Amino acid sequence: MGHLLVHATHECVGERARAEVVAREAGAALECLDGADVAIVDPPRKGLDAPLAAALAAAPPARVVYVSCDLASFRRDAALLLGGGRLRLALLEAWAMFPNTEHVETLARFDRA
Repeated sequence: MGHLLVHATHECVGERARAEVVAREAGAALECLDGADVAIVDPPRKGLDAPLAAALAAAPPARVVYVSCDLASFRRDAALLLGGGRLRLALLEAWAMFPNTEHVETLARFDRA
């Protein structure tokens, strides 16, 4: 699956962009935040692990893109990210990808304030 992530990254940011795909447990990826311009997170339904949410809120990259499959955990995490005053919500979209269900995918972009 790693090659698919690399391909998707290049499709999103271009071949010349310097990008690193970190496909592992979020807690193990904390060291990759240092110096990052953009962090893209797609946590499980439970949302972000507390250490990652705290790190993103305390010293955020220029942009955080958050993909969520659970509105309750997204609201909790968004409050944490916005609570420090270092990020602002720049974009919020909801996607009904599963018709006739209550499930909604959320895409949010937080920019450094």
